[in-house]
Amino acid sequence: MVPLFRFSGAERLAYSQANFMEKMMPLNYLRTTHVSIYGFVMVYFIVKERIYKMKKQGIYLTIIVAIYFVSAILQSYLTSFADSYRQFVIYFFIASTIILISGFILYAYPNILQQIHQKYFSSNLNEKERKRIAQKIGQLESGEKFFLNSAIDLKSFCEMIGERPHYVSQVFSEEFNTSFSNFINEKRVEYAKQMLQNPEFDNLKILAIAFDSGFNNNVTFNKAFVKFCGMTPGKFRKHSRKNS
Repeated sequence: MVPLFRFSGAERLAYSQANFMEKMMPLNYLRTTHVSIYGFVMVYFIVKERIYKMKKQGIYLTIIVAIYFVSAILQSYLTSFADSYRQFVIYFFIASTIILISGFILYAYPNILQQIHQKYFSSNLNEKERKRIAQKIGQLESGEKFFLNSAIDLKSFCEMIGERPHYVSQVFSEEFNTSFSNFINEKRVEYAKQMLQNPEFDNLKILAIAFDSGFNNNVTFNKAFVKFCGMTPGKFRKHSRKNS
């Protein structure tokens, strides 16, 4: 790209057209690969965090990511067939137009998001039922320390309260504004904080506290602790000792 900065606009265009396949296309391959990887990462987090089940904002993000992902894959696929400057420009124009039109539709007709949510993502769970299930979760939460079981998952949790998994997922999303995994990890972190603050457990290592709190390994424990507390367990313990 360095020679381009020495040329005028017309010279740059001529240089790009003359050296497109040899000097420009490798950069385009790199760019489309990066764009595709970024798309895969976004899809991964949409699925992992169940963002597609959240309210209007979650559906909006899911649709935007879907449009971006399809466009990125289309760009990468078409770029691999481009054997001239003209073809490359046409292919990128097509992909960019898809994003532009889709974005305009979502901006001009925001009610489409609500319709999509009601048709494809909402269950038959009404507000009364959501409140009922939320109350059952709250009652269980205030009693047994179920989260200390490292093997607990959504299915086993639903068996405990006698509800269907997809209903419970909806309640966590709409009533508690979180996911089941975040809910469990937050409870475990709060339990671990109590142990870290208690001088009686000073002889326990961080890993032992992680296991006692329901985590399976130190890496997951550290990530969850930093997420909910803003610091590592070790720093939290030292900070507690200074303030005690």
